[in-house]
Amino acid sequence: MAKATIEKLGDTLAIRFPNEFARTSGLRDGEHVELKIRDGGILISRSGAATRGRASAEGAAAEIIRESRRHSLGEISMRDLLDHGRRG
Repeated sequence: MAKATIEKLGDTLAIRFPNEFARTSGLRDGEHVELKIRDGGILISRSGAATRGRASAEGAAAEIIRESRRHSLGEISMRDLLDHGRRG
């Protein structure tokens, strides 16, 4: 769990995130976020993060499909490979 510091900045309060947290989450200086109060807590979400995540996942899926067409399993089905892997 990451911890942040609340500080006074002019007439408002600011949250300082640890560098590791910001780097891992992809937060950038000046980025806009959405704030919600939920069950007495504060939820901070990145605007458009779901859209970017979906686009990234779709791109990865397309790459996997493209690459899979370059390789053949011959007569072995994916199910056979999975079953063999479970048996060890």
